[in-house]
Amino acid sequence: MIRRVARALGGLLVCVGLALGVVASFEYDEARDAWAHESARHRSGDPGYDAATSDALYYATFEPRLRARLVGWWIASPGWVLLALSFRDRRRVAGPASGRALHAAALLDGAALVALLAGAAHIEGWVSAPAWCALLGTQLAGIALALGWGAMATGASLGGRLTRTMVVDGNDRPAGFGRGFAALLLWPFGLLWAPIGLAFAPATEPPHLAWSGLRGVASQR
Repeated sequence: MIRRVARALGGLLVCVGLALGVVASFEYDEARDAWAHESARHRSGDPGYDAATSDALYYATFEPRLRARLVGWWIASPGWVLLALSFRDRRRVAGPASGRALHAAALLDGAALVALLAGAAHIEGWVSAPAWCALLGTQLAGIALALGWGAMATGASLGGRLTRTMVVDGNDRPAGFGRGFAALLLWPFGLLWAPIGLAFAPATEPPHLAWSGLRGVASQR
């Protein structure tokens, strides 16, 4: 029941956040076009140009852009997190997993998250549409948080599926909301250790799992 509520609420938040962000982005485009038109009158020496009007139109572009960013962070991004936490991994525990596979899974998941966060940080340099970039950038960051937290809380992740591993607690159950978040906070230590573990100590347990009371196991469908 809780999982269904979280899934429904998450989907609603994502849809509402994206809808409000799209509206704000279109409003930004309209305000920017109006300001650009007024600026063009100034450059052409049009006597009807009014500096106060131009300034007002310029400042009118700030609010839609800020609103697109805020609805992305505070409405849509929590929705992505709820969707990820409500996911149910239907794979079963098949037995112990090798440390090499667990370190490889950590590196694969880390690469996916770094790519998303890099996209969120640099999207404004790639696309010259500030309000749309503000909305899309927050979505990429929200999805990165959702994937990382969801991977720890539910046991399922991209790296885990590719290496046929999953994360469970001592009773072979998903970590859950709180312990999954603790493992997420410790994940940077696991990422730092993963290449060392692969090269020199493949039998070791990823530290972010061991320190949060979790373990990696082999999985089967």
